[in-house]
Amino acid sequence: MAHPTNKANYSNKKSISDN
Repeated sequence: MAHPTNKANYSNKKSISDN
């Protein structure tokens, strides 16, 4: 499983990209 930090980073990056 991916590290929590990596998941948070991906989620944050996706949110920015969506915005």
